Amino acid sequence: MLAAHKLGDMTKAEDGGSELFRIKDADEYEPANSVRPPSRLIFPGPRMQIQTRIFAGVRRYVLKDMFVIDLEYSEEEDGQLQVFASHRILPVHGHGPGQPEALAAFCEAFDFQWRHLVEVPEDSLTDGGKRRRQAMRDAVERVEDSAG
Repeated sequence: MLAAHKLGDMTKAEDGGSELFRIKDADEYEPANSVRPPSRLIFPGPRMQIQTRIFAGVRRYVLKDMFVIDLEYSEEEDGQLQVFASHRILPVHGHGPGQPEALAAFCEAFDFQWRHLVEVPEDSLTDGGKRRRQAMRDAVERVEDSAG
């Protein structure tokens, strides 16, 4: 329920390999490696598609197209399950003890990255930061703020 509330409309997981955000040049931003710590991978999870929006606090990010999040499930040495949610292109990752917590953490990380890449002066970013900023802008149609 938390995941559905945080992420808006979702479709079922897909098994295809389609990429919605393509890297055009070799020097463009490459996705960061997963943030998961070394552990025993249970299985690579489904790929979730968010159709419309991401909710983070009072902000709602309305997305331009389908937005693919890869989910991976692993078991820590103490037997605890960890779920990792990450985007292939954008520098956004989240994790938690279950899927709802991982997706909620992903939404918060998306909001953090937006605020620190898009809402800052351009001259404060490196070339890589500028490419990541453009990738974030390419994914979001508009930002709505319900606090006022």
